[in-house]
Parts: sequence; structure tokens; C-alpha cells
Amino acid sequence: IEEHGLDNDNVKYALVHIGYDEIPELVVSDFSNFEYPEFGLVVYTFRTDRTYTVIDWANADFGEEHFFCYEPYSEYICYYQKPMAGDATVQPYTVYQQTMDDCIYHLGGEDVEYSGETPNDILAGYDDAKTMMEYLSTGYLPQEQKYTTHPKYAPSHYVPPEEDPTTWETEDTYGTLPEGTLPEGTLPEGTTEAPKTESSYDYYPVQTLTLEPAREGYIMISCYQENGVSIRELEVPISGNEASFYFRYVVDTNGNGFIDEGEFRYRKATLYLRDPYVSLIFYDIDYCEFDDSLDYTKHVIDGGVPMSGTGIGFTLEDKSV
Repeated sequence: IEEHGLDNDNVKYALVHIGYDEIPELVVSDFSNFEYPEFGLVVYTFRTDRTYTVIDWANADFGEEHFFCYEPYSEYICYYQKPMAGDATVQPYTVYQQTMDDCIYHLGGEDVEYSGETPNDILAGYDDAKTMMEYLSTGYLPQEQKYTTHPKYAPSHYVPPEEDPTTWETEDTYGTLPEGTLPEGTLPEGTTEAPKTESSYDYYPVQTLTLEPAREGYIMISCYQENGVSIRELEVPISGNEASFYFRYVVDTNGNGFIDEGEFRYRKATLYLRDPYVSLIFYDIDYCEFDDSLDYTKHVIDGGVPMSGTGIGFTLEDKSV
């Protein structure tokens, strides 16, 4: 970043998780010698011994003619290219797939069919150098969905699978409630529920809550709301019938692209296991209430979306497994 210069607006950056570990990869888009939307793409990864170059300067764009995509935590990178005129393919793109090791060590890859299962999060930089240095210096990294964009054209003749791909097959899975509303009596006694406006609940047409046993004294929590909060396989200590954890997120109130004083928001999430319902509720809290020992910020995506006092809840009759 320093090599390109902190004031160089022609270079943009992003942090994404291509590999299985929690150390993100650095994506660099250099627009210096290109006309938008094209850019020069470089991707780096850090392993125990040193930094490796995953993609060493490739021409790319934002999902139109030729570009690279990944799927978070999958190890796969795909090169998409619009077919040449006269190509008989029925798909809008040809796709060449490699693992991250294939890219690093130049081991080749394979041609795959473009479908709803093909990695399709575009690799590109979005943040300027000063913003990225702020993220790296504070340790509060951006949520990955901030960068999520997809190819311009969807797969041809693609029929979505019956099951939502964000539903994880674990011990207890709870399906979507009718009309996307929480069951009556979801909140624990003594808790004041936020106003239930029609827009606030219609915002989540699909939602799941998945639970499974973990080591003694812990429970594994996963949840998903379409256009809302997403948590995958979070191991949380449980006491009695409740399990709580904490996280923080950023609200860029002045729109300057930097994390300024007072722009952190703090939340507590509590899982309630009470007959006849199960619920995961999110609460706004003050900094003084934040428990650093239960800080799971890096595992929570879009945790600021649900209104305080609301969340995901299901009756036991909704349990599918």
C-alpha cells in the first residue's frame, strides 16, 4: 500500500477470505493505465512463513467481459470470460477454476460449467489506501459483504436448488416463519419489544436459525437472514437456557469513508431456548456493557441490520431436523 502511495486514488483495495483460515487476502485494483471499468488485478495471501502472490497482475473488470471471482472460505478462484463471437456455448461466460495453491504454484486448473454453484463474488478493490490503512491499524476489518458484487449476466437455463444454499445441515434447523414474522411471545419476560412495522419484518423474506451441540458448556449457532444478519458456526458458552455474545459494527455517519470517534456501535445477542420457542435477539448496548471476553465481531456479518430487540425466532413446531 505504501509503495503505491497513500494519496493515490488510482489504486483501490479490499480484504476478502478466499482461503479457509481467518487471515484475509489483500486484493489490489490498479486503474492507472486503464479505462473504467477495467483495471490491473493483484491478490496477495499471508501464510505462516511469508506473503505469497495469488494473482500477479491480470487484466480484469467488474463482471462484464473478463474478471475473477471467488467464494468466501472455499479456496477456489474462477476466471470468467465472455465467449468469442460464434462460440456455441449456451452460457454467457466460460469459467476456468483453480484453487489458491494452483494459482500460487502455477499448477493449472479446470474448465467448469457456469451455474448457480460457481464462485461468483468478484475480486476487485474498492477502498482507498487511507481507509485500508485505518482498517489494518485498528484491527477492525471491514465486513466482507461490503465488497460483494456479482457477474452482470446470470447463468442461462439455471434453476435454483430447492434448498437455500445458506442453510447448513446441522443438529437443529428452524425454517422460515409465515410472512417473515417472529412468533408471539418470542422475547423473554421483562423485555420491551421494538415497534413492529410492516417494513421491518418484510425485509427478511428468508431466515434460518441452526443449532448444534459443541464442547461441554458451549453451543454452536448459525443464522441467516436474506439481506440481513449472517452468522456461521459460532461456538458460544451457554448457561442454563441462554447463550450470549457481543459484537461491534461501524456506522459511517459523516460518509467520509473513515472510522471516526463515535462511529462504533455495540451489540449483545442472546439465544433463548424456551419451550415453546427458540429465538436469537439482538440488543443495542453501551460501550461500558460490552464484554471483550465474548467479542465475536469478526464472525458476524451485517449485525447492525436487525432492529434492537428483534431477531430470529421460531416455535419448536418449525424445527425441521
